[in-house]
Amino acid sequence: MIIGFIRSLHRIMGTLLSILFLIWFLSGFVMIYHTFPKVEEREKWKNKEPIPLTDLPAVQEIFQWVPSGETIHSLTIEKQQGQILFHVGTHKDKFIFPADRSQTVLPVTGETIRQTASRWYPEPIERIDTLYQVDQWIPFGRLKAEFPIYKFHYADALRHQLYISSRTGEVLQLTTKKAVCGHGSAPSLTGSISQHSASGPTTGLRLSSGSQE
Repeated sequence: MIIGFIRSLHRIMGTLLSILFLIWFLSGFVMIYHTFPKVEEREKWKNKEPIPLTDLPAVQEIFQWVPSGETIHSLTIEKQQGQILFHVGTHKDKFIFPADRSQTVLPVTGETIRQTASRWYPEPIERIDTLYQVDQWIPFGRLKAEFPIYKFHYADALRHQLYISSRTGEVLQLTTKKAVCGHGSAPSLTGSISQHSASGPTTGLRLSSGSQE
């Protein structure tokens, strides 16, 4: 009797596990052709403010703005809030310098983030969530430095959702309601955008440590 019960249990468990492994196997094919959504670099650059290529400082001059003893690994340029900014990465830190050294780096404000959201997608905004935890479409631990992250829900047919960093104003992710269908989401607060930037402007901003130069 006991042996018969074990055999029956073995058949039932084997059938259930076979179905589980079949689903796991088939899901692999889905992931091959339907990859994890991400914002492409070309999309980011397409939606940034245009940069005039006149009266820019020489690269050697920009390198002199970095504290001595730090090895420069990267240099990028962008225009934000009308300012031309250089992002310099070293082996220790990341810095932001305005091209015009008589200016100060303007802090990222709620209005800055709203303008970015409108520039990326001109459809009406249904609501804004304030995320203090990563969710299924931004599951990366490195993004914790960007909290709170603002999640814009658009009132269009595909229900686009745009994630923007409160720290840098950078777009982190763009998805649709179709993509997130059937998935849960992290706890969030719904409401307006508040100011989370530093208390005042700076002439050079050290991103990783938050100190000012």
